[in-house]
Amino acid sequence: MHGTNVYFSDQNLNSNSFAEGTNTHFEHLFKSFIHNFNRDNTRVYQKRLETQIRAKKYVLPVEVADLRSFDEQLYERLSAYPLDVMRIMEHAVQSYLK
Repeated sequence: MHGTNVYFSDQNLNSNSFAEGTNTHFEHLFKSFIHNFNRDNTRVYQKRLETQIRAKKYVLPVEVADLRSFDEQLYERLSAYPLDVMRIMEHAVQSYLK
């Protein structure tokens, strides 16, 4: 706090701090999916994203079955509100790359 102003920095130190069901919650889940989804001891989506960026292809193909196995709630939200969740996912990828 400085004077009458309060400064806050969200450093994602506590993943439980996101209110469940909010856009921020789903964005955090998708970033976690990119970073943590493993197949055969390989971070599939982190590696895929790096490969796409190096090739200057700004798209991240995601297998819905992988998303579902990682987090059922995120999958259900995507099924119910595909356009909204795709925007959240796009923002998550942009944020993840910073």
